[in-house]
Amino acid sequence: MSDREKKKEEANITYRRAVNSDLDNIKYFVDYWLAGRAKNAGVENAGNDYFVTSGQHKGYLKGSIILLALINDKIVGWAVKGTNNVLIHLLIAADTRGMGIGSAMLKQLNPDIIRSKSDQQTGDPASFYEKHGYALFSSTVSKIGKKSNIDLMVKNRTKK
Repeated sequence: MSDREKKKEEANITYRRAVNSDLDNIKYFVDYWLAGRAKNAGVENAGNDYFVTSGQHKGYLKGSIILLALINDKIVGWAVKGTNNVLIHLLIAADTRGMGIGSAMLKQLNPDIIRSKSDQQTGDPASFYEKHGYALFSSTVSKIGKKSNIDLMVKNRTKK
């Protein structure tokens, strides 16, 4: 059994919807893993890709579904599904990746569409989503908004 498998077996992973009182812990978790603090601390597989403002977090709590993955009440996964069943964010702490947390969160949220940032320092997540039955919407119309590094991926309805 690998170290990762042992860690998964020993971990008591719980999943639940976020509530307003989670806001400070969510901001800390997201800033640590997305805004470069983990990378600056020398954490393996950490990046400096994105910053989510306090206002964005508050907006997510009001109008989106936020799913948290926790081990011993510590956030190790954060996902945001917005309106129209679109996954906006899925973030798993680098030291808990490979434990099935992202897969479990994706299954629970079951989005029809995923907005996927393709040029992350930690790698392109497209293969993860493809493994779960999603495909690039179109190479010519999948880029949305002002950012050319965001792909739209859609659930392949024929795959079982």
